[in-house]
Amino acid sequence: MLNGRLNTTAEKGYLEKLAVNKNPNAGASYNASKTRISINLSQLKTRLLFQTTFLDKRSSERSASLPRKNPMQYTIATALTIGLLLSACSTVKHMPAKEGNIMNQDTQQIAGRPNLTALEVLTKVLDFLRYAQSPEDFEIETAGKVMNLKLLERTDGYSDFYIGNKFGDSDWIWSINFTKDQSGKMRLHFGDGGGNLPATPICQMDLDQFHPLLEQAGFTYTGKGRLGKPFNGYEKKYPNGYEADLQVFYQGESAEKVRHKCINEITFDIFKPGS
Repeated sequence: MLNGRLNTTAEKGYLEKLAVNKNPNAGASYNASKTRISINLSQLKTRLLFQTTFLDKRSSERSASLPRKNPMQYTIATALTIGLLLSACSTVKHMPAKEGNIMNQDTQQIAGRPNLTALEVLTKVLDFLRYAQSPEDFEIETAGKVMNLKLLERTDGYSDFYIGNKFGDSDWIWSINFTKDQSGKMRLHFGDGGGNLPATPICQMDLDQFHPLLEQAGFTYTGKGRLGKPFNGYEKKYPNGYEADLQVFYQGESAEKVRHKCINEITFDIFKPGS
């Protein structure tokens, strides 16, 4: 049984060494960082010879780290060390990558600074554009749930709540702001600090790719316009009597790719006509 435990533990990478603990007051202990079990031989009540076949699966260099004077003739006859082996398997489990990513994402969202790409930001904005039908949907809890983001309240009066961050190591930043009064307003902004940088980091989903997704979401294209910078205009009417205006602003990706239109701002307004 013990040999099987050792084999399983070594195969999974939780155990590489069995060492002698020279502390006379110690029993047995497991070091997770060094994947090593240390044993005080004087504390063992039973000595048996067992095969260390698990070491055959490791390198000869690692095998050489075991004491040679006593070629593992001291087996662990007590439940204590078997418990240590089980503990090695249970406590040193590596978190699956997916689970780890989720936890990191949750931490970032709590801080209001999720590490997203431009494509992910636009996708979350599109989720809200599909969902919203009235100013009542412009609540921090509702918008946060729809977009799967931890939004933050603002106290400077610029908006009611928001979220934003940088795009990785680039100088581009993004922010989404929400305001609710008689109408509901949302503004997405991609900014480079006025440095006229190439828009490549924000062009993972360009204007031509975003356009059909808006039409699929029920928005009607109303033509091009200019409010300081060019935009595509859209509108949408809802069964509850509310209407929406949507502007998608854009710029050329770079001097070399000026015709490649990259989204740099979106403004969205739901209102009741005549109110």
